[in-house]
Amino acid sequence: TLENVTNAGIIPMIHVDDEAEAEALIAYLNENMIEDIMIISSDIELLGDIMAETSGARGIYDASDKESYTQDELEALKVAANSNDVKIIMLSDTATYENVKWLQAHLMTVWAYTTGEDVVANYTVLTNGVDGVLADNYAAVQEALASFEGTNVLLRVPTISGHRGSKVTADGGKIPEVTVDALLQAAAFGADAVECDLLITADGYLVLQHDDTTKRMMSADLDIKTSTLAELKELTYKAEYSCDKDGNFVERHIETLQEQFEAFADNKDIIFYLELKEVPEELEDKTVEVLREVIEEYGVEKQCVVITFDTGLMESMHRLYPELSLGYLGYLTTNTLESVLDMIEPINGTINPYYGAYGGMHLPLSTYKGLRGQYLRGVTMHGWTINGFALDEALVVAKSQSLTTDNTIKIGNWANHIEIGSQEITYRAGGSFKFDAAVITWLGEEVKGAEFEIVTIEGNGVQA
Repeated sequence: TLENVTNAGIIPMIHVDDEAEAEALIAYLNENMIEDIMIISSDIELLGDIMAETSGARGIYDASDKESYTQDELEALKVAANSNDVKIIMLSDTATYENVKWLQAHLMTVWAYTTGEDVVANYTVLTNGVDGVLADNYAAVQEALASFEGTNVLLRVPTISGHRGSKVTADGGKIPEVTVDALLQAAAFGADAVECDLLITADGYLVLQHDDTTKRMMSADLDIKTSTLAELKELTYKAEYSCDKDGNFVERHIETLQEQFEAFADNKDIIFYLELKEVPEELEDKTVEVLREVIEEYGVEKQCVVITFDTGLMESMHRLYPELSLGYLGYLTTNTLESVLDMIEPINGTINPYYGAYGGMHLPLSTYKGLRGQYLRGVTMHGWTINGFALDEALVVAKSQSLTTDNTIKIGNWANHIEIGSQEITYRAGGSFKFDAAVITWLGEEVKGAEFEIVTIEGNGVQA
């Protein structure tokens, strides 16, 4: 029975095809109080019904019937999944690395289906960085995965997000955090995403601002939520935060979310991690409504993710704007696996914890068992704020999907991916060949002196 399976510590995965099966499964799960279970279906509305009528079940949206995916199709999958409280999307084994990373950067968990019979497909799906694999021939995929043991292999490159943008220019000038210039500079340094804080003004504008008041960084002390945009625009950032490399004051003013979107009008690849700062309960729905209005006005739905500490805003987002992916920010230093799941499942979110929750600093979340327990259930993690190289490496090892950092100025020369020239090489046994490949940095430049290792994969009568 399912009870015996779950009691044995095994997470069952049930495939549901029609309404009758769904109704029977809902009744069975509720009657027997079974929660730790995965439900797979290609019918997203059916899957949504199961999520709505059960507790603790996690859905997997099976979209593996396609061989390729456009960005618009990936966006449609994301919207459909989020709108039905599903976080895991299962692609085919022909999905590209770019497909996988796009969804992951938008806080979706990506699995892939493969038969396991094609050895090249097995390696391809693994090196595309998926979060999980469903295979008919599990042993063959496991064998491919085991071949990486003992080697320094990174199968997934995390998304790099600029925390409040970049506070420095390339030549040593200073930029106020959470300004359009700061966000543009982080993107120029190579960040995949830019993180910014948003607060609502008295007259209903979302402005880029981390603090509740302007006291710390600006020329006068105003409360954001009780001030109008015009009043806030009168202020300037202090010279200690806004100057050129020689210390000369650079005049900058508070900006709106509209101004941010306008500044990035020509950059459709950047992802906006929009942090909604805490607001009074009476402003929660209003904040989300304004956010949706502005995002739809500028047509940037495919570029936006929302993150927040505010549980009230999480509930408002889930209710009023479920199409966008939502990340739960927190310190999470003492939470158990069960409490983490209880926090994020009601809002269909991801875990976006402070870096101290990783790296052995706190238990039990920082233990490998805790991380693996979340990962097996399709819960991905996006750590902040990581500024040291040792911590960056620890978070990669800990499987963080993204790294939010103040130091985007450092990432430009990091290795990002390998570009291969010819996809097919023919040569005689015992002979030699020239392998056309290059390691490319976050800024798109080739790493000089990179060395490559060629691994021969044998199977199905082919060598690759």
